[in-house]
Amino acid sequence: MRLLHVFNNRPILSFKPYKRNAGVYGVRTSMRTLEKLYGIVIHDYIRINFDSLVQLVDALGGVDVNSEVEFDAGDNRFVKGINHLNGEQALTFSRVRYAFVDGDNQRGRNQMLVLTAIIDKLQSPALLKNPTGVLDVVSRSMQTSVSSSNISKVIAWQLDNPTGWTITRQSVTGIDDQQDTFSMPGMELYVMWPDDESVTDARDAIRKVMKEGKE
Repeated sequence: MRLLHVFNNRPILSFKPYKRNAGVYGVRTSMRTLEKLYGIVIHDYIRINFDSLVQLVDALGGVDVNSEVEFDAGDNRFVKGINHLNGEQALTFSRVRYAFVDGDNQRGRNQMLVLTAIIDKLQSPALLKNPTGVLDVVSRSMQTSVSSSNISKVIAWQLDNPTGWTITRQSVTGIDDQQDTFSMPGMELYVMWPDDESVTDARDAIRKVMKEGKE
């Protein structure tokens, strides 16, 4: 499994940069934006917002997140290495960016670390042996286009193949900037100019995973 962090504010040039935070316009717009950027077809989605992240992590009894760095955020102190987090702590860990030199890039990596911890917990035998419970957690905490029957098939496959998934993480990077934008005229807002090589690397990685999934 490959997790990919995509910059969320992409400028699109016309007469001036257009601050493109596609997630604001809904899941389908996000899917179309990513399809155009990476030249792929996206068939399904799983959406987790801030509230559902808290619910999901708490429903799982907390998760163990392996932080790359040590940092403070509010009343929380996160150590480098394993941190057992409840829902609110996982949300804080995922949202912080101003504590880091590379800001949004580190925040993106942290979000992928939380997702990795959630996926690892969902693979635990105790949860998988109670598929109804897993489906209940998913239905209460996520929005997804994946059917319950297909989720059940994944659970059944995992029970028959107890080896855990290998999860790799990758970030698309770029150059931070402040620009007057089409969507918010008269205000200079944060945008990230995408690094073409980084986008190409991500496109190749996605296509490789999709090809392997068909074989």
